Amino acid sequence: MAVLGEIRKKTWLIFVVIGIAMLAFVAGDLFGENSKIKQLFTGDPNQVGSINGESIGINEYYSAQESVQNMLQQQGQNVSANQLAQQTWSSLVSQKVLKQHAEKLGLKVSDDEFWSYVAQNFGMKSPAEAQQQIAQLEQAAAADPNMMQNYKGWLQTSEQIKLEILSRKYLSYVMAGTAVTAKEADLQQTYNGSNATIDYAFVDYKTLAKKLNVTISDDEINAYTSKFPKRYEANGLVKVAYTYFPAKASSQDDQVALGNIKKYLSQQIKHDAVNNVTDTIEAFGSAKNDSIYVSLNSDQPFISNYFSREDLAKSNLTPEILEFFKTAQVGQVGGPYKVGDTYQIYKFSKSKEVKDSVNSNTVYQIANLVKRIEPSKATTDAAFKNARTFAQNVENKSLNDFTAVAKKSNFVNGTSESIERFAPSIAQELPADQTDKILSWAFDKKTAEGATNLFTSENGDYIVVHLVNRFDKGLAAPSVVREFVEPILLQEKISKLVDEKIGTGGIDAFIKQFGGAKATTAVNFGNSNIQGVGLEPRVVGAAFGVKPNTSSKAIAGNAGVFYITPKSQNVPTGQKGNMLLENLNRQLKGQVSQTLLPSLIQAADIKDNRDRIIK
Repeated sequence: MAVLGEIRKKTWLIFVVIGIAMLAFVAGDLFGENSKIKQLFTGDPNQVGSINGESIGINEYYSAQESVQNMLQQQGQNVSANQLAQQTWSSLVSQKVLKQHAEKLGLKVSDDEFWSYVAQNFGMKSPAEAQQQIAQLEQAAAADPNMMQNYKGWLQTSEQIKLEILSRKYLSYVMAGTAVTAKEADLQQTYNGSNATIDYAFVDYKTLAKKLNVTISDDEINAYTSKFPKRYEANGLVKVAYTYFPAKASSQDDQVALGNIKKYLSQQIKHDAVNNVTDTIEAFGSAKNDSIYVSLNSDQPFISNYFSREDLAKSNLTPEILEFFKTAQVGQVGGPYKVGDTYQIYKFSKSKEVKDSVNSNTVYQIANLVKRIEPSKATTDAAFKNARTFAQNVENKSLNDFTAVAKKSNFVNGTSESIERFAPSIAQELPADQTDKILSWAFDKKTAEGATNLFTSENGDYIVVHLVNRFDKGLAAPSVVREFVEPILLQEKISKLVDEKIGTGGIDAFIKQFGGAKATTAVNFGNSNIQGVGLEPRVVGAAFGVKPNTSSKAIAGNAGVFYITPKSQNVPTGQKGNMLLENLNRQLKGQVSQTLLPSLIQAADIKDNRDRIIK
């Protein structure tokens, strides 16, 4: 009773408690996984991305992924989850961009166009027959659930057909406005006949950078990339270091495998102590049924095909095996031979005569007994021990420590830059089956920079990965784009400094101060090539723009900084390019067809949220 009395006195407290509880409930709803407020900050959890503002929902993405996976399986391709994600995304982006641009022009696919395409490409007599067969498929799917998968496959195919027709219409529409004019052909003919002779000298950028002590800072890279945000936008990248511990067979394992396969060259007596059974295994050469013998004792199935000696001589096998094939007779056994990570024994099992149009190329059936050279438990245990010890020694250490410890023990190690979340591989020497797991870990917000983790591949190899850096979406970090941007900035900076130092001194002053020898060459405006140097369009252009017998200023070429002095210039007049016109139009249309889609994609506003949605 005393307690109830205290509660009555403090009724306000009850309302406070209830209010807090209600607020917590509402807040839980407001900031839950699917809440609108959370979506303002993190985006819609059901939106995988968008193309020019058009949303790609998670259901649409998974439907496209299923379609891509089915297509790859039909082609006999087995890809990783990351490879599948990349191909699915690329397919969706291409489809959306093309469809959007086609629809902007008012292009559509009519029913007549659609059914005519189906009939023509699926071996049907008429569009009406195509419609009839699809209607029957739809009715069958409605009546039989087992047929529904076929109908769903058709629906996916029909969407691809519509996109194909739309793409062709759009490309033909663009091509209609793509043409080289007669005047442009005349100009090209003039270019082809324009020749000049020049004195020139050049010094490569690496030498000049060293002499001028030129470097490019991160701030300079940022200033350059900020001018081209679209070009240098990154979707989120990581830099990782790795050390690889392959559990490959040792030399002792190799000898064990060799000893095991040699046993099949003679009769074996095997005793099963558990069941108290003794079994006799005939030698391979004495086996009466080679098919059964191989099926029971080999790591690879029996191949029943027959081969002529000419066929066998062309096979991609070792010289020792090919030598055995030359003279072996039925019943004869050769080997063991080492082939990759296996030991193999070959036996000429059977022969028969096959007649051709002239005479009877005897053919032979070859029985092949194969034993894999596999790592023993001791070998895999040693690999695991090395990997675990290494991981423990580098935990919470710097990249330098990670690399130094790996190199000290001669472990396979490396660093991979600019890796995307759905990259198909991290490094060529690493097992691809762990790429998905490694990148999922590296991109996880809970994984801190400097963290280390141990991964095990499907075949028992071990990989220790160190997360060096993680870069968020947006303008790419200087370390990511330096290899692409630095050469551009170096060329600009070096050529400007050289020009300032040489002033009006010309080619001779350039040679005196920076080295390089003067040379003379003939150039043609149409191909921009300098013999012995390569393509130098700026230099060749200057050969026709600088007055004869006058030195140019510094020219930022591809190979280095150039100075030239034109000795002669010949530019023909009154040229007609009638003979070139057809070829130039063909080249232009080919270039447009190859670059149209990549250009549309590059110009598109693409938001990729897969890393947030797909774990």
